[in-house]
Amino acid sequence: MFRLVKVLNAHNQAEVKLVNRNSRISITPGCALTCTNGIASTPLTSDSPEYIALANNYYSNPNKVGGMLVTEDMVFKVEYIGNVTPIIGMSVGLASGGDTVDSVTYNSSGKGTIIGLDDDKRFVYVRFRK
Repeated sequence: MFRLVKVLNAHNQAEVKLVNRNSRISITPGCALTCTNGIASTPLTSDSPEYIALANNYYSNPNKVGGMLVTEDMVFKVEYIGNVTPIIGMSVGLASGGDTVDSVTYNSSGKGTIIGLDDDKRFVYVRFRK
């Protein structure tokens, strides 16, 4: 699960948009999403997330999902999975811990960079570039 920790040089506020939901993919709060043809979809491992899902649907329109627009100034705390020990400055890509893209792992072509580590290195702090 991607958790917004802070927005550098700004208040911890994010722009939230309603995005059309693809009913064929699993969406849970905190998972990474991209938009393809205006519809929320599962990103590739080397993609930068465009949105972080906030809710599965809205009662007024169940075909939409609320998404926090991801910018390069955002720092996320997220689970790190994989066999390579995480270090600060390491390039990471999106990864799936289950049905949704909700974690990161080492990926030399990934769009994320580790900028901090949790004490047990299970969670890392990541920024994404576009």
